[in-house]
Amino acid sequence: MVPFRLILLVSLSIAVENIIAQPGTQFFSLKDSISVHIEGSHRFITINNITGLHSKSLKTRAWIESTNLASDEGSISLWMSPLEDIDKSHSVEGSLVYPLISDQPTANNVDSCKFSIYYRGNGYPRLIGSFTDGSFWGQMDYGLSPFVYAESLKLIRGQWYHIVINWNKGKNSLRMHINGEMVGHNFSAKSFKPAGNKLFIGNPLMVIANVKINKKELSENEIQKAYSSLRPATNQLADSEIKAVVRPVNKGVAAPLDNTWKKVYSCAFNKPADLESWTFQTGDLYRDKFTLETSSEGLLWTTPEIIHTESRGYLWCPYATEGDVCIEYEFQLQSLKGLALLIMCASGTRGEDIIADQGLRKTGSMSDMNVNYRNYHWEYMRRVEAMRTDVETQYVNKNPWGKSLFVGCTERLPQNKWIKIRLMKSGKRISGYLDGKKIFDVEDSGFDNNGPLLNSGRVVLRQMYATSMLYRNFVIYQKK
Repeated sequence: MVPFRLILLVSLSIAVENIIAQPGTQFFSLKDSISVHIEGSHRFITINNITGLHSKSLKTRAWIESTNLASDEGSISLWMSPLEDIDKSHSVEGSLVYPLISDQPTANNVDSCKFSIYYRGNGYPRLIGSFTDGSFWGQMDYGLSPFVYAESLKLIRGQWYHIVINWNKGKNSLRMHINGEMVGHNFSAKSFKPAGNKLFIGNPLMVIANVKINKKELSENEIQKAYSSLRPATNQLADSEIKAVVRPVNKGVAAPLDNTWKKVYSCAFNKPADLESWTFQTGDLYRDKFTLETSSEGLLWTTPEIIHTESRGYLWCPYATEGDVCIEYEFQLQSLKGLALLIMCASGTRGEDIIADQGLRKTGSMSDMNVNYRNYHWEYMRRVEAMRTDVETQYVNKNPWGKSLFVGCTERLPQNKWIKIRLMKSGKRISGYLDGKKIFDVEDSGFDNNGPLLNSGRVVLRQMYATSMLYRNFVIYQKK
């Protein structure tokens, strides 16, 4: 028989851990079996002075119980440390999804969960907080759902990641912080699904500690204090990697083009004839709702407000490049929202010309460029609802291999002001500039299992839904 005094002490210990200063706040340290229900192979290990739970098998069931996710507003936080270095990878046989906490057991597909926080080792983005079930992109492409995410997150063995998600269902709001830094938000998060009261913890590659669920949102100051209070002194690597992505960094300025570059194509976009040789690509569903017209001000391109894969479009330049290339033009943001891309070296998988050899598909979906063609694309204006708008986030990718070349940000771009953009490929180096300020300077390779070093193809402009922009003085330079 278990002594009554021991039962009382255990009960008091659980009560103390689960009740913090504010009423309705629950805390689960996960440092021992008192704070968590657990069945199956596991251990409690200490990494840099923080102790947490390691579920050693997919068959392990470790869970806590809480109804706080049903509240109209609140926050959930946890500490996570990976047991291996983990970053984006190609698709492989088997799952590269790592659940941290969810209302279904870890062996289940996260798409079946009505609440989950999980890391993705392939695809995009990296860390996702979801308050609904179903396919992530399947819902995002046709209307906004309650997701929030970090676009990029390199996980370093031995480092700790303090993950916080605030929600406010009445304000349709979600915000995600990692190690005190705001990494993502969604101000159009609707249709929150009711989460189960059992929340399952962990996966075999990560240690989870100190789960806290509040019935109120946390302020920026409270989040930063919560991180600082437990932050290991050895956490500089994780902090620096996160800050490099979410804070604007001065990388230098653009140098003038030297005389080895020759202008090979130009288009002022100030008269109707300028647009005649360009090819517009979208689907038939909303084609009549797009605006593409030139004037003395430049080319005005407006896409429909409707959120749909076919409310987006491409504009293909008639000139095909080969070798080193530099693309420059000026743009002006007319809409407060939207997303704009510049694409270069767009060609078929064997280097063929898309328009001449294949013909363009009747679609405006980004999956066309992501999956069907070789290209580099730079998203330089990104103001769709689930992306941060306090800064101008930047994203550079190599398709169809899904190789991330750059993820970062710069200061928010001004409205109704001409901004000059430059995208340059010189040898292995690819660099981008906005108004003379260097945004990225990266190197690609044909020998790292991510396809060849692209050397030829078309230049393409692209806009997503709810985007209105002016373009002028489009120029392509190539090395002599």
